[in-house]
Amino acid sequence: MDDNNRTDRRFRIELPVLVATVLDQHEAVIIDMSKQGLRLHGFTAQPRHRVIVEYAGDAVCGIVRWVKPDGTVGVRLDSPLSEGPLADVWNRFQTNVSAFGANRVARPQGGFGKKTT
Repeated sequence: MDDNNRTDRRFRIELPVLVATVLDQHEAVIIDMSKQGLRLHGFTAQPRHRVIVEYAGDAVCGIVRWVKPDGTVGVRLDSPLSEGPLADVWNRFQTNVSAFGANRVARPQGGFGKKTT
């Protein structure tokens, strides 16, 4: 799930969740999500810790893959999001991207005040 291992489309989001570990529970925020993983902020964990992420009365399980000094935590889900509230959030993003031109070709950006050729 690190930057070099991404296979799924990711979406930035601010979604409050409850994260349970073996030892305790924490409020956290999903700041980035894909169908197979979440980037969270707001709790402390170590790589290889098991977590349960609860949102809107449903839960998904995963394992912490990485922790960064800025407090972000990468979680690889045990199974891809396919049903439940988090899957619904991901599907809404996916639908919106498809509807509004995910395959649109980006125009080259020139420097400020410079003419591009």
